[in-house]
Amino acid sequence: MKQVFYIICFLLCILQVSAQDIHFSNFYTNVLNVNPAFTGYFRGKYRYNITYRDRFRTVAVPYQTVSFGIDTKTSKLKGFRKIIGYGVLLNYDIAGDSQFNTVQLQFPLSYIHTFPNKIWTISGGVMPAFVFNSLDYTVLRFPDQFDGIQYNPDAPVSEEFDKTNSVFFNVGAGGQITAKPNKRQTYTVGIAGYNLTQPNISFFDDKSVRLYPRTLMHAMAIVEIKPDVDMVPAAKMQFQGKQKEFHVGAMFIKYFDNLSIQDISGGAWFRSRDKDAIILGIGCNYMGYTVLCNYDINISNLQKASNGHGAFEISVSSILYEQKKRRKMTSVKCPPYL
Repeated sequence: MKQVFYIICFLLCILQVSAQDIHFSNFYTNVLNVNPAFTGYFRGKYRYNITYRDRFRTVAVPYQTVSFGIDTKTSKLKGFRKIIGYGVLLNYDIAGDSQFNTVQLQFPLSYIHTFPNKIWTISGGVMPAFVFNSLDYTVLRFPDQFDGIQYNPDAPVSEEFDKTNSVFFNVGAGGQITAKPNKRQTYTVGIAGYNLTQPNISFFDDKSVRLYPRTLMHAMAIVEIKPDVDMVPAAKMQFQGKQKEFHVGAMFIKYFDNLSIQDISGGAWFRSRDKDAIILGIGCNYMGYTVLCNYDINISNLQKASNGHGAFEISVSSILYEQKKRRKMTSVKCPPYL
């Protein structure tokens, strides 16, 4: 167990990440976008999550991203052994003046196995995807449309546009290991790879323009510091081509014996490619729905234009349980992400 603890500490301290793909600040409940090995890895029957992210609104045309995921598994979690998880993940992103759209329809599939001692659990997953990209050239401005005095939107341009959309197949895969030495501590580390097919994303049939593979490593711990308070440090790092990013911080969860508001949470994180943002988050579990709100405070060189404003993100998730007979409802201390 000391080795596992040292690994987690190491990841929390030095994780460096990179990404040009869609990414989110919340990786606690939006887990299908972190690693397909999380598919079906929860206590319950069905898990739903929807996330909305809005960024760069004070700088230029806002970049908006919506993600919706649902996953389940072949059997109950009893014994937590040899479970097959499966689901659907839909991501939609629109970015920039060209209204560049990305639609990802993904089908995560996982295998989960807990060893007889019930301390160690391993899981692995794959996530085939169909991706649709499109953009609108008509809303862009070109040098040919400036006559030396003013901009003329009706002026012809010399640019040639072969196509305005592309469709391609993509694949991601990942694995993770979880150690639960006692009821007060849980540790998880994992790694995932995306864009394994390195698809061609050119709008001009240029075979050299491909989507770089992306590697993501993540670590999370759940540590009980009081009977009704958990500390959840977490980190992820990813890299894609020359890009890299690390994301590290912690959340605290206060539990209540209340059916309406079962817990409240709050935390702070630091994300950096080169001092990118400080992220503040707050959330609660209300009537079985976990709501997390994050705000990115920009601290990069872009803050001169953004005045420190960054991104707003909200995520709502819920887990449904299967019961053969009705029973009295009680408040349960159970983080929704494990």
